[in-house]
Amino acid sequence: MKDGHLEIDDQIRKLKFLGTISSQEQAGTAGGNAFQLTGDGTLNGNKFVADAHGGPLINVDESKPYAFAADITDGETHAVLDGNILHPFHLDQFNAQVSFTGKTLSDLYYLTGLSLPATPPYHITTQITRDGALYRLHNLAGTVGASDLHGDLTVDVAGARPVLRGTLNSRVLDFDDLGALFRGGKPAMASAALLPDTPLHTERLRQMDGDVTYSADSVRSRDFPLRDFVTNIHLENGVLDLKPLAFAFSQGKLSGSLRIDARSDVPVTSVDARVTDIKMENFIKGADKAVSGTAEARAVLTGRGNSVHGA
Repeated sequence: MKDGHLEIDDQIRKLKFLGTISSQEQAGTAGGNAFQLTGDGTLNGNKFVADAHGGPLINVDESKPYAFAADITDGETHAVLDGNILHPFHLDQFNAQVSFTGKTLSDLYYLTGLSLPATPPYHITTQITRDGALYRLHNLAGTVGASDLHGDLTVDVAGARPVLRGTLNSRVLDFDDLGALFRGGKPAMASAALLPDTPLHTERLRQMDGDVTYSADSVRSRDFPLRDFVTNIHLENGVLDLKPLAFAFSQGKLSGSLRIDARSDVPVTSVDARVTDIKMENFIKGADKAVSGTAEARAVLTGRGNSVHGA
């Protein structure tokens, strides 16, 4: 096959792609580049470029894995894959070592269909294994902003919505990276609004379910004497729950829950937070610490709005 033409127009994923396919089976062709698919287009308005290649297609042994490699760029998102189709060409079973880099994890939505949070720039590597409708992400490792990230995830696409499950951990969580989740991935900066007005993508929360536990062994913060952090992130039928949502301070803790009900276009946000055994002197800077003592408090807040600030 020479100068084959491939055109994709996917209205759901907003993908338009024009590419060429060639399969050079002549003797002496490099084994890993006999088959080539290259092209470009747009994905949700972003520049989309793909380059995939593999071994010859003629006389493929179905009992042996077929090696392939791919390099994909979607706007500011870059993915590099190096893997094997276990039984050519049953595409529902493969494994690949994958490297992702980009400006924010939320940009992976159109590439993967997963609704991930807005974050600082990231670089993540993982081993992906597909077995039918189940994708496993083994030994996920990398950085998000100034925080490290490790863990294992699964994605089940057998139902009406994909389901993301797993456990993630940071040895050191930079508190600014956590705050960036609510600022739409933007770093901390002076603002007239204390709370961010970044719009919440409620339609994305209705298109997947999930249950992920995240923990941080230590927290780096310039303003608060934080020690560690843990939460469970549960998403089902458009309702996002972070429960528990727990910070441990050097003395005392803050615990509670956060719920975002995105079943309607304007979400309802609810917060229930408690502080216990907080030493006030730990939060006062300067030599003159005129206030001391133990604080106990609870706040229960509910609001409606398409951003944290709006709610």
